[in-house]
Amino acid sequence: MDFPDWHAIYNLIQRYPQCADKGDFAGVGEVYADAQMGLLGGEKKGHAGAAAVTEWYGSTVRKFPGRDTPRTRHVVSNVVITDDGPNFAKAESYVTVFQQTDSLALQPIVCGTYFDRFEKVEGRWRLVDRIEDMELLGDLSEHLLGDSGQRLRSHVASQSRV
Repeated sequence: MDFPDWHAIYNLIQRYPQCADKGDFAGVGEVYADAQMGLLGGEKKGHAGAAAVTEWYGSTVRKFPGRDTPRTRHVVSNVVITDDGPNFAKAESYVTVFQQTDSLALQPIVCGTYFDRFEKVEGRWRLVDRIEDMELLGDLSEHLLGDSGQRLRSHVASQSRV
């Protein structure tokens, strides 16, 4: 894999957190438009394009008035990108999400690992598979809407390591 390909994949990994933290849910939809996504040990799901991802994300993640953002910062680190055959690559990276709201002091709310697979189509890299291992959970009450936080917590508990 040459540097321009590595760099394009790295930027794609970083694009999701930038969009999510800015409240740009349409941008999140673009990043995940072609991806199958799931939690480690769970079922992978695909969405039918960017609009469907945008709708799903907007129904799951809370935005706060003022800046119209989730008041989060996703920090993606320890990124390792490897060649996975012609026009394919995979990556593993750590993610820590911080949040602060009027009722929640600045704190990490989730930490885990992304396991990604990418495909180069017509000269452009796209995310085609993301498995999330959200191993460490904090207070998600200000971040996720409905029962999303409880469902995530239940899934993580079922995957607990001894």
